[in-house]
Amino acid sequence: MAHFLTAIDTKSNSRKGDKWPSGGYVDPCAKTAPAQPESYFEFDTKTCEVIPKPGQPARRPGKTIAMINDLGLNNYHHLKKRTQWLTAVVVAIKAESTDNAARDLFIRRCLKRL
Repeated sequence: MAHFLTAIDTKSNSRKGDKWPSGGYVDPCAKTAPAQPESYFEFDTKTCEVIPKPGQPARRPGKTIAMINDLGLNNYHHLKKRTQWLTAVVVAIKAESTDNAARDLFIRRCLKRL
């Protein structure tokens, strides 16, 4: 997930060395599906937060929460920027579509995938 790389705050990068968990963090470049961030995280389109995916194996939630907290993935400035981008996407889609039912269905499907 490309947005994980852009969501890392440089200030928290300088602090993460002393917090590195024993199990490590989720690898944003993992090649196998079970190890990819999509298996660990979900995106809440209402709050714009990165959240742990429900139903993870027992070892995963700690790793996921540690990454969210230690890297500041839900810090205010990230939430604000994600909200701005989602708003811009919705406005652009609404401006391009003339069929309200099709447009609304498309927007719902897009937001589900985020």
